[in-house]
Amino acid sequence: MPVPWGPRISRRSLLAGPLLAAGSGRRPNIVFILADDLGWGDLGCYGQRYIRTPNLDRLAREGTRFTDAYAGCTVCAPSRSVLMTGLHMGHTPVRANSGGIPLLAEHFTVAELLAEAGYRTGCFGKWGLGDIGTEGVPWKQGFEEFFGYLHQVHAHFYYPPYLWENDRKFYLEENRDGRRGSYSHDLIAARALEFIRRHRSEPFFCYVAFTIPHWELLVPEDSLAEYQGKIPEAEPYRDPRRHYADQPLPRATYAAMVTRMDCDVGRFVGLLAELGLERDTVVFFSSDNGAAERLRKDEFFSSYGPFRGHKQTGISFLDSRASSEYTPPDVKLPGRLWAPEGLRVAPIGPQRRPPAPRAPKTAQVARRLSDTPPPVSPLPEFASLRASAIRLALTAPGCPLGPAAAWPRKAGA
Repeated sequence: MPVPWGPRISRRSLLAGPLLAAGSGRRPNIVFILADDLGWGDLGCYGQRYIRTPNLDRLAREGTRFTDAYAGCTVCAPSRSVLMTGLHMGHTPVRANSGGIPLLAEHFTVAELLAEAGYRTGCFGKWGLGDIGTEGVPWKQGFEEFFGYLHQVHAHFYYPPYLWENDRKFYLEENRDGRRGSYSHDLIAARALEFIRRHRSEPFFCYVAFTIPHWELLVPEDSLAEYQGKIPEAEPYRDPRRHYADQPLPRATYAAMVTRMDCDVGRFVGLLAELGLERDTVVFFSSDNGAAERLRKDEFFSSYGPFRGHKQTGISFLDSRASSEYTPPDVKLPGRLWAPEGLRVAPIGPQRRPPAPRAPKTAQVARRLSDTPPPVSPLPEFASLRASAIRLALTAPGCPLGPAAAWPRKAGA
């Protein structure tokens, strides 16, 4: 049965609404939670049968699903570059996934925009847009506080010997000499929650870039116990490159990682309620790109839903079934924008629907996404919409952030 798509609203109205309607009159807080390699079908609200995700499912019920939203790219660093700069892959500075390509001093990020508008800004988790010693580090790109991984290859490991606390190494003694004492995800979640609590009385932008469920496949025993022996297992995972840790229970571990992240999403929502900030905060949840389990040749969880592609596959703009990446924010949105407890924006990702009898022409797609005539080359704009969502909202008429929201370029850029 086709999914009901609900009324049609303008893109600008949709994106401006959350920021214009914060009930108390204060500038709305923004919490943007980004998972790493999470698949379309890994959440219960999109049909997952084995992995428990009650908190994200609740966001889907009570909030708004952006059911047509593409990631900026099919791999980690370029996708994050699109998200931070609002520039599509033709212009965003980080276009390869080596982890060593930084943003430059002249690049302008959403964190800098919000900092200029009076927001406290914090980034927690995986950055991937500039290592130590470059101009791309988060504290030079608008974030006053950072805790996590700078280089994305460093972020492959859940029990690292250290994380970065701004420009200094934060050593994890429990992980010294290969021990597994401090699970990095837990430390990152705790720091982000503390940031929100500390800045409860002023507007804040909290960007939480979790590394779950990106490989390596490791999770503490208290989470693994929920799934061990309850899911038919694949062959033990052994990385032929010896880069990632071996994992004898890859499916149970993957499921446990996703559920552990879901529990922390619930902690964020609970803290906002505890602090009385639910109605003053917009919460986004998304993944940076499509799932990676198909690369391991394991489709047990149906992480890709109805799509053929996966992480690393190219996006075909004329075939809505071509990729597991998310599609751009469409004007058709089922459900409601407001939840009884306050605004929440739920997981970004398309709902299952039958394939269209034929793909739309490029010009038709471009016209659907804008009230203005399509540009000569509409495809790049089509690819960048999710990344520029905050920019569009902030530049809407009447936005409470005022003139500072004009998304200026840095001097000399």
